Amino acid sequence: MSEIKKHVGIWLAIIILISAAFGGGYILAQMSENQTTTENPYLTVIDGEGRTVVLPDVPERIIVLTPGYAETLYAIGCGDKIVGVDNGTAEKGYPPEVRQKPTVGKAWNPSLEKIIEMEPDLIIAYPYSRNAISSLEEEIPIYYVAYEKSLEDVMDGIRMAGLLTDDGEEAESVVSEMQMHIDEIVNKTKGLNRTMRPLVYFETSSVIGKCAGPNTEGNDLIYKAGGINIAADEPTSYPILSTEYIIERNPDVILIQWYTKTTVDDVKNRPGWDSINAVKNNRVYKLSEISGVGPRAWMVLEEIAHDLHPELFD
Repeated sequence: MSEIKKHVGIWLAIIILISAAFGGGYILAQMSENQTTTENPYLTVIDGEGRTVVLPDVPERIIVLTPGYAETLYAIGCGDKIVGVDNGTAEKGYPPEVRQKPTVGKAWNPSLEKIIEMEPDLIIAYPYSRNAISSLEEEIPIYYVAYEKSLEDVMDGIRMAGLLTDDGEEAESVVSEMQMHIDEIVNKTKGLNRTMRPLVYFETSSVIGKCAGPNTEGNDLIYKAGGINIAADEPTSYPILSTEYIIERNPDVILIQWYTKTTVDDVKNRPGWDSINAVKNNRVYKLSEISGVGPRAWMVLEEIAHDLHPELFD
């Protein structure tokens, strides 16, 4: 490891440790300057599931079961280390070259045989994959990513990817650029008072009423973009609101997550929804196909901010 990368990695370790103390979800257990044997591993971390993950060496063969982290690995310069991806990444992943990677099946139910055949030295996945791949935990280092609750969590995840792959300097560069764009957007919306912030309903599933609630990235995006989430005070992170309640709250803007099957016309044609301000004023938007948990997450914020405040964003 070069002296520059060594010091960047150590500072990233401190950053991630501090982030964990404030809810970032990543905790560094140990970082070694050497990377030779299991007795003296390259890196030991605590993942999003609270597991200790030991990397004997810098990983060279990585399987990624989430599009956002596949995009992150490309952004920090190690996309060539990806040897396998899930079906969703192969279908709609970014950059386009990731779609040429061999697939191991659905993220929540991948083929263990294919994974073993690829001989990975690291698997990156969300906890929803754990039931399917937990039997491999003793054989292959698996890092389960914590669910992001904010753009800050997304950036911490990029830093962690850099730490896992010894690309900390590149990761910090990506985060710095993201932060610059985020600051530009938030500087235009942070001064808006409550009466200037539109009410927003953010549907995140093909199940009508299921939406982004508290402690979700969607909620964070709405606030940073200058809106008020109608589900911000619900008791669960992804509540299912009744049609009657949504109509009663009368949101000014309706957002639809890009990966759902729901269209703008579907929303407009729901019985009774024609009385909602968002429908009456033609302010129902389906987001572009951009991952909100990768380096382009700031673009999602920008798009939402434009939908909420076109007068502020050209």
